[in-house]
Amino acid sequence: MAGIRDVAKFAGVSPSTVSRALSGVAFVEPETKKKVLEAVSALNYKPNLAARSLKKGGSKLIGLIIPDITNPYYPEIVKCMEACATNAGYSMILCDALGDAKKEQEYFETLQHLFVDGILYIASTESVEHVKPFVGAIPMVVVNRTFDIDVPCINIDNVDAAYQMVHHLLENGHRDIALMINDKDRQYNQERLSGAMKALEEYGIHQREEYILRNIKSEDDACQRTLRLLEEERRPTAMFAFNDYMAFGI
Repeated sequence: MAGIRDVAKFAGVSPSTVSRALSGVAFVEPETKKKVLEAVSALNYKPNLAARSLKKGGSKLIGLIIPDITNPYYPEIVKCMEACATNAGYSMILCDALGDAKKEQEYFETLQHLFVDGILYIASTESVEHVKPFVGAIPMVVVNRTFDIDVPCINIDNVDAAYQMVHHLLENGHRDIALMINDKDRQYNQERLSGAMKALEEYGIHQREEYILRNIKSEDDACQRTLRLLEEERRPTAMFAFNDYMAFGI
């Protein structure tokens, strides 16, 4: 049975263009739409979900793409999002991208093929080049990141949040504060490090390099790195972890 990628290949267009052409609500050049419809006819492609969605005025489905379901941060978010969707009469399709941009792209294509009414996207990577082809083709909201793309981005002020965390420790008399970071290249980690360092600088503290623990891979790694740090002659009196699983490890 032919799929949307087969139709796209036959017509010489992208899968997202096929989806737009069949949706009936997005603009597609007449010549392009003609190629898509000819491909649909030639391959006997039957987008039943599309027809049902158009008839009902929507699929009542929302796709949710997350980086890693094993990270304890995400199940809580999923629970709240699903509750909101259910209250509004929608069902949710959960997609675990496993931190892989290619898998994210495949999920976008699959969800578009299922004609979901929108996508909630928690990015696995700092690049969204693989997402840009879907912008405008399907409603989406980016969560936990701020990207330079024309979609709503819901995020917190990571700089101020980290500043407040470390400032609280400083107000309570701590001066030797260790910072634990998983991936320094992540947008939110750069922002949190900036906020933490701002608080330390306000107190005239030059952060010791050995108190910045970088590239923590797992909860166990966080535990082992903490134990090694506590074996030092001068050990920190407080630690600020940049996410939950590292805090569990500490």
